[in-house]
Amino acid sequence: MLLLSTHRRGGGVLVAPLGLTARLFVQDNALHLIVHEARRDFVNAYIGSRIAPTFTFGSRSKAGLVTLQDPGATVRRADWLAIPVNRAAAAAPAPQPAVLPAAPAPAPGVPPKAQTAPPPVPAAAPAARPAPASADEIEQRLLTLKRLRERGLISEEEYQQKRREILQAL
Repeated sequence: MLLLSTHRRGGGVLVAPLGLTARLFVQDNALHLIVHEARRDFVNAYIGSRIAPTFTFGSRSKAGLVTLQDPGATVRRADWLAIPVNRAAAAAPAPQPAVLPAAPAPAPGVPPKAQTAPPPVPAAAPAARPAPASADEIEQRLLTLKRLRERGLISEEEYQQKRREILQAL
């Protein structure tokens, strides 16, 4: 299986995602993971050039650009791990069956419409405020926001509104 996984570290949706490319396969009772590259900034490269990115996935014949470590796996090469299938299965918790409360039995001789309604479900507690962003994260968000405005992807009004929101996080 070929894998392209993306993630964003800090900065929320205004930070371009970084990519990781890898190849996964099962052989000799082990899950093999060969990673070609990690933390590739393919989105900004595409925005700057408008050329669709090409990805190289892990290869059995050519080493990738990363070094992997896992004490429970066999290191076949710096970019290649063989993880025992038994270990992978043991690490995953077994799914627990859902247990729902039983419905109360109707009182004898009382029509169903006269039954009392179940107690209301209490309202959820208000969501906790996110931790304040670091100065570096805020700077990155402001730079990304500026780039969006310069490229005409957001209006001046949207830029100013979002800029105020970001600066309030300081």
